[in-house]
Amino acid sequence: MIYLNNVSKKYKDLDILLHANYRFKDGTLTCVLGNSGAGKSTLLNLIAGLDIDYDGEIENLCFKEKNFSNKNLSNYRFNNVGFIFQDYHLLNGYTVLENVIMGAHLDSELTKEEKIEKALNLLTELGLKNKANQMVHELSGGQKQRASIARALMNDPKIILADEPTAALDELNSDGVMKILKRLARNRTVIVITHSEKVSKYADEIVCLKNHTIEIVKEKERYELDYSKESQTFTAKKAKEIVPKLNSKLLFWIAIRNFRIHFLKNLLAIVLISLGTVSFISTLGIKNTIKNEIQSFKEKNDYYSKGSIAFSKKPLSEGLTYLQTLPNVKDVYYQYNLQNIHLKYDHKNKHLDIKSPTLISSNLSMIYGDMPKDNRNEISLSLSVASSLSKNINQLVGKYVDFEYFDKEGQKHKIKMKVSGISNDTFDNFTMSTKLEKKIYKEVARGEASAIAFSVKNFEDIPKIHRLLKSKGYDIYTKEKDIRAFKNSFADTIKLFTILSNLLLLLFISVSFIIIYRISITRYSEVGILSCLGYSTRNISKILRRETVLFCLLSVLFSSIWLLIFNTVYSQNFGYNLEFNFQLGMLLLLVNIGLVFGITGFVNYRLVNLSPSLALKK
Repeated sequence: MIYLNNVSKKYKDLDILLHANYRFKDGTLTCVLGNSGAGKSTLLNLIAGLDIDYDGEIENLCFKEKNFSNKNLSNYRFNNVGFIFQDYHLLNGYTVLENVIMGAHLDSELTKEEKIEKALNLLTELGLKNKANQMVHELSGGQKQRASIARALMNDPKIILADEPTAALDELNSDGVMKILKRLARNRTVIVITHSEKVSKYADEIVCLKNHTIEIVKEKERYELDYSKESQTFTAKKAKEIVPKLNSKLLFWIAIRNFRIHFLKNLLAIVLISLGTVSFISTLGIKNTIKNEIQSFKEKNDYYSKGSIAFSKKPLSEGLTYLQTLPNVKDVYYQYNLQNIHLKYDHKNKHLDIKSPTLISSNLSMIYGDMPKDNRNEISLSLSVASSLSKNINQLVGKYVDFEYFDKEGQKHKIKMKVSGISNDTFDNFTMSTKLEKKIYKEVARGEASAIAFSVKNFEDIPKIHRLLKSKGYDIYTKEKDIRAFKNSFADTIKLFTILSNLLLLLFISVSFIIIYRISITRYSEVGILSCLGYSTRNISKILRRETVLFCLLSVLFSSIWLLIFNTVYSQNFGYNLEFNFQLGMLLLLVNIGLVFGITGFVNYRLVNLSPSLALKK
């Protein structure tokens, strides 16, 4: 029995029902007539517990709907209500058999084999056994409606709610469906919404929604449940209420199946999210690469960390003292003019009467090789000196020359030095490593110093030290311009990559969100169907979360693939790999998980929290 007692329903300011009263009897097929918009579908939603926003009381099977929680209403629909829709509302991508069994997945008391046997018996009764393994989109309209009837009967419901079940069918199929519903009404409450008077001829009772209330058109005088002529398959014989449960295995099976149904769209979203993530993470990898390149450059070119103060109006002694007080400055020492220097190589001798200290210059660069390393016995030769020692100056790099000089006592010294490189200096000049310079200047020091040499501990501090010394009035020489340009170039590169990667990330996330959102729009009816079958919001959320996990796993997999591709392309074009470490790997994983769960979480929240009655209309 279903009792409507003084039921009123509004939609915004529009009255749908006003103080409606009626009793739907067991063992009766009741047709509900009424004009479009009269509230026929709304009435079914109220009876099914899909809509509980009303005044008055609806008593179904000894309980009052409004006093039930959403979970209890789901249990009620699973155990007691079978739905048949005008548009069939079968789940696309599933076979006929899978559609019929979908509601029974919640029945933990039946084995898989028992569910299949029961579904096949129903399909046999409805003449669809040979269609059991066909996809639902391959069926005719009449076959789809019979499949939906089989699904409605799968859980042995006591109530059948049919919303215009014949509206999309021809006359022959309409008669077939109504005959089935008539049979079902022998031991159930069957409520059919219809516009058709031909359909209403099958009714035991007819009511009409008119003037916001229920008017009786035809009433059955006596009623009793009739099992005598009904097959065991069609009989509502559930002995006890079952608490619907969905085990983990079935959850993953449904999630995987749903994911496959929307695979191409999901794959496109996965590719875009993984591309955006990798482009973002690659920027951080490029930053690490650039930092490593800067460090490598500093190690190979420690000459760039050096500076000189030339003799000027300010005493050099004052400059030496000041430099020694600076915490980020090291290797401070006087430089002197060297006299009577000999450089010998392969029986050739280059004599320099006097050699002034080489002041650091932005114009000085290497033609071959590198500048001398601090702690090695190395020397770089100017183009002029190298040409005096060999016709093939490039072959001098890596060779050893004898460096001869006289100390302040007039004693001759000879040091074997390795040629580290050839500079573009056209004068007779050379540059020694700090180690050698300090040793030689200590031995030859006499008279007044010509300059001060120093090194800066941190490569990046050169411009700051240069500005500081210049502001103090010293005649300072460093590679400040080169280093500033070098840093700006890398900074601009990082900035460009960062902007591009962020734009790509934003673009790909936006497109992915649109794709996932469009997928969700097509799934509103699916969620509505599952709600009608007795799936609770929690059950549906579990399915969607497992789909999200699959989405996330594939996104991480594709990100790893893109990362390998990016690294290969980067390596081939720039000669070195992107610098990735454990932290960046974890960040890649977290960004993927965050984006996937963030986007799908937002979309799925809207999906599962929409009223089932509204979801079915989407």
